[in-house]
Amino acid sequence: MRATCNTPKDYSDNKIEVYFEVADVDSCIKTIQKSDFAFNLTDLEEKEYGFVLSIANQVIPEIIRVLLTDNHAVYQVIRLKTH
Repeated sequence: MRATCNTPKDYSDNKIEVYFEVADVDSCIKTIQKSDFAFNLTDLEEKEYGFVLSIANQVIPEIIRVLLTDNHAVYQVIRLKTH
């Protein structure tokens, strides 16, 4: 049996830090805050060219979908570390 931790098959609630590089940080953060995702502002760290969110692995594509639906450019997504 292969480990699924931090893979696309990881359906756990374990949080990982994920960096989203975007064109307009403030606007993207506002879009995410208006969405249905349950996270605290303490789970979000703003960076110069993006932001870091502490989220479950399966939320990553949902965050990207919300940003793209609202016409935000996403340049890269990087898993940084697990909690």
